[in-house]
Amino acid sequence: MLFSTALLTLAMMADAATTTALAAVPVNPLDKVICRRILETGSLVKGKRVCLTRREWALASEKGRERAEEMQTLIATERGN
Repeated sequence: MLFSTALLTLAMMADAATTTALAAVPVNPLDKVICRRILETGSLVKGKRVCLTRREWALASEKGRERAEEMQTLIATERGN
């Protein structure tokens, strides 16, 4: 009985130490995970859930803007010829 009480006490102390250590670590808001539901084109129900960090969502958005700009430039260039 004394042994199990000692084990329980050690487990509780370890859990408290872990909680304190996690609370002390500063969390970067860019590392927060955000999940979004991406719908399949032409469907109102089919889709998938995509989870990325804020940083990854921002990067994906920037790349999308760059691709759109490249396509517009290409179309404008082809029309000009």
